[in-house]
Amino acid sequence: MVCESNHISDRKQKPAGNREEVLTDIFYWNPFPLGDGGCQGVHIVEPLLFLFGENINKVRISNNKQNVTASLAYEDGKLATLIFKNLSRGWETFVETGEGLVKLESDVTKENPAKNYVDMVEMFRTGKEPRSHKSILSGIAVLESLEKSAVSGEWVNVPQID
Repeated sequence: MVCESNHISDRKQKPAGNREEVLTDIFYWNPFPLGDGGCQGVHIVEPLLFLFGENINKVRISNNKQNVTASLAYEDGKLATLIFKNLSRGWETFVETGEGLVKLESDVTKENPAKNYVDMVEMFRTGKEPRSHKSILSGIAVLESLEKSAVSGEWVNVPQID
């Protein structure tokens, strides 16, 4: 996947190769603006896989060059819809219940440093990965399938990882 910025920044441009500018560009980058797979897509897909399972069998990107959505179809019939925001930043997750749409919010107190950073440092220190290869590759398979769908506009089957 190629990470390119498509935002208009009010920040001064830094010299080419400046790491801070690259990280700034990636952070503000819209995940699937006009078809690119995107570097922020993982931050949207991974929580879904964690919450609802990795058994996504097909995906589809819908894109009218102004707005982008993605549909992720699970083997058991669940359907997740991702709506990529144009006017604001941040992720929100809603689920439909018998009471209507309910926003999912964590009841876990955030730690400093965050668990993902602690896990990453521990992985580099010990060589022990915090997740299985299968779990990591399942997310990558979904992202690659979304990227293919962004180009074709069609449903794309997600390869199953054994």
